[in-house]
Amino acid sequence: CGNADPLAFAHKLDWGREPQHDADQWKRDIDTLASQKNVICKISGIIARVPKGKASAGAPLHVWTNLLREIVRKRSSDERRRLFWSNAHRFYGLS
Repeated sequence: CGNADPLAFAHKLDWGREPQHDADQWKRDIDTLASQKNVICKISGIIARVPKGKASAGAPLHVWTNLLREIVRKRSSDERRRLFWSNAHRFYGLS
């Protein structure tokens, strides 16, 4: 659902290229998508963009989960609850 280019957000990364898009434009585009009632974003691709030679297949789930927790640690408890529980509960119709 719109993987962001890390270079658009972390300007100190040296990957030998320019960002593929502007961070502000990406945020506006994601906001537009998020405003639609029939759209939900799967966040597992959030760390999918890495330079060649730096990716590894099959990263342990706890490593990915801990990274995501660190990324959202400054978000409100309500936002974290939606991300980690209530959005999936609603989307998959869990009881």
